[in-house]
Amino acid sequence: MLHAMNASRTKQTKKWDQLVKLARSSHSKKAWDLILDTWGERLAHCSLSRPLEEVFGQLARDPQSLNYNPAIWGCLLRGSLSAWNPQLGLEIHNFSKRIHSPQVSIPAAQLYLESGRSDLARETATRALRLKNLSQLDQLQLSLIIAVSHAEEGRGDKAMRQLQAIQADLGPFSAPEETYGDVTCNLGRIHFFLGNYSEAARHYASATAQYREARNWEAVAKTIFNTAICHLSGENPNRQEAFTFMAECRRIAESEDLPGPLAHCEASLGVDAFERGNYTIAREHLRRALAFLPGRDFGYCRLRIISTLADTYLAVGRVDLATKFGLEALDIAAKDPGVRRHMRHLALKAELFWESGDVEESQSVLINAGVPHTSHGVSTIDEITALSRYYLQSSLVNTDLPIAKSQLKPTLARNKHFYLEYIYALGELALAGGDLREAQVHFNTCYAQGLAHGLAPQTANGLFGQIKLALHEHRCKEAESRLTEFRMLTQHLGQTPRNAHVMMIEAAIAYQTGQFAQCRKLLRAMQKLSRIHFADRFALGAWEATLNGHAPRLQLLWQQNLLARYTRAFFAPYLERLDDRNFLVSGHYEVSLERHSSLADMLDYLLNKSNFCASSAEIQTKVWRQSLGSQGWQQKIRNSIMRLRDLFPYTVAPLMIHGDQISLFAEAISLRPGRRQGVVPASEIVRLLDDAPMSSNELAKRLELSPATTKRILKKLVSAHSIAAIKHGRSVYYKSSPDHGSMPP
Repeated sequence: MLHAMNASRTKQTKKWDQLVKLARSSHSKKAWDLILDTWGERLAHCSLSRPLEEVFGQLARDPQSLNYNPAIWGCLLRGSLSAWNPQLGLEIHNFSKRIHSPQVSIPAAQLYLESGRSDLARETATRALRLKNLSQLDQLQLSLIIAVSHAEEGRGDKAMRQLQAIQADLGPFSAPEETYGDVTCNLGRIHFFLGNYSEAARHYASATAQYREARNWEAVAKTIFNTAICHLSGENPNRQEAFTFMAECRRIAESEDLPGPLAHCEASLGVDAFERGNYTIAREHLRRALAFLPGRDFGYCRLRIISTLADTYLAVGRVDLATKFGLEALDIAAKDPGVRRHMRHLALKAELFWESGDVEESQSVLINAGVPHTSHGVSTIDEITALSRYYLQSSLVNTDLPIAKSQLKPTLARNKHFYLEYIYALGELALAGGDLREAQVHFNTCYAQGLAHGLAPQTANGLFGQIKLALHEHRCKEAESRLTEFRMLTQHLGQTPRNAHVMMIEAAIAYQTGQFAQCRKLLRAMQKLSRIHFADRFALGAWEATLNGHAPRLQLLWQQNLLARYTRAFFAPYLERLDDRNFLVSGHYEVSLERHSSLADMLDYLLNKSNFCASSAEIQTKVWRQSLGSQGWQQKIRNSIMRLRDLFPYTVAPLMIHGDQISLFAEAISLRPGRRQGVVPASEIVRLLDDAPMSSNELAKRLELSPATTKRILKKLVSAHSIAAIKHGRSVYYKSSPDHGSMPP
């Protein structure tokens, strides 16, 4: 097919040689008027770049060319769109923008619109509306372009106000069929970006009929394609109807040698396959789309195809190819300052940094792009894509989790792929923050809607979240029952990093049911997988180090956060103190320190601290009751920490973190010190608050008392000035009072 098109184009080139010769010999207004009369319409619908470049070159060298009929410039601008060479069109407009005529301004504004530069389209149209002696039709076309630009940028209110202002002019009016088609097509674009897909399809169908009358087959193919996309969009997409229109678009494009619409069809089929998890089919369609796309089109269409290819390779774990296409997409985006597309491609850039292990740079890209500061609302797919990536990363590595307050534009919920990605990210954020009920709601929504719309990746995300939630709450039987469905979904998606998730879940179930050897075996098998996400690989490496009695490298705070959240989500280990010398891990693995009294004293001391940490000097003097002047005492503490880690491989994550302080890894391991026998709760509360302020809920959990009993004791302690209550926002914390008044009865 592609070879036949190339042969046809070679044949067409010979037909245009006559125009090129004529242009080279034309040096007057009269001569160019003759060219306009003879070749004008053919030039406006030219599918080749070369004749347009030759004609533009001749005009650019003519010092009087800006005084010629503006219509010749309008034909060149329309032709550059027809030839899928927006860069040439931009060059032509930069040269001719000193001509103040709607015959130049209208096609130039439309060119910017089609190239993804809605800001420049609006600027050009607004400036043109100031011209005198504009016809009613000119004003209508320019106003519609402004309305489309607002709609594309997610400013639906402005688009509707603009549309209402020209509503009276949208009745029957006299215009050539092609111009009538342009007006109707722009109406379709407005309704599409406002989310009124059925209304948009009606306008596109009307524009198709008008373009057929004008025999503009390029425009016919485009509007048929747009009608197909309308049927693919919305709450209840009609896929059969959409593919019928797509087939009609292909038929016209093939019969008329139109590679542009063919590229659009292939790209759309590729995106649809990608969203449904058919990654092999998606790659084939997207690569064919690149092959069909005219070589000089380095605009928005090529950018979207290449960036979707990068996302496809990321989904299947081919980070090398994802990086190759991602860098190409970023290079194209960098050459075009269109603000509308920047956020999505910065999100892609952040994801490439993330998968290469450069977490801080990835977060920096998203923060500098303004992603966290979307309190004004989320209006476009670009914004929701970037916000989803930011929330997902934050749920893994940020100490202070972002508060998801962004208001989504209602129409975004109709694009289920991006909407459910966002919902899944909210679920992960809620799980990381401990709001399990909220996480359950989001994961259930993602699973149910993904299943209803045939979106396998989103269904798998929702199911994965449900399983993690079950494991986090030690509901192994529920996790195991859902694992079968998750395994089938993963097999359907092919060779992807999700296979690692299946093995991770199997290892977690084995761990929580007391099959420690099987858990270790599965984790070792995971290391042999070639396709695995960066975060999974990092957590796996840290788990393996702990299981082998080594200390994983956790030098940075994000590394500790990532490991802690992975460990709690899958293995959810907990440490119970049976007595001063015996401990139980996760209800199955007993560890006795009867023969290691110094280690037992150290662990017991840390468990009694309110924040589970102490300085090295504190351990030396208060636990072992030895002088800081003793030789080699710091090395002794380091050795003790290593021995404790070696004795507790069952915690999966390292039991202790040794930095400025020695601390139990409470972020990853639930610590259950239990109530010490014979200790008065009031005295224990004062002792705990000597270390750090705590809330009543934290104290109730720590002392294994009811919230009501804890609050009653706290009230007495505050009255006796033994402790003080401090407010932080809407929360109340308690701290030890400096004067330590007498203990209440």
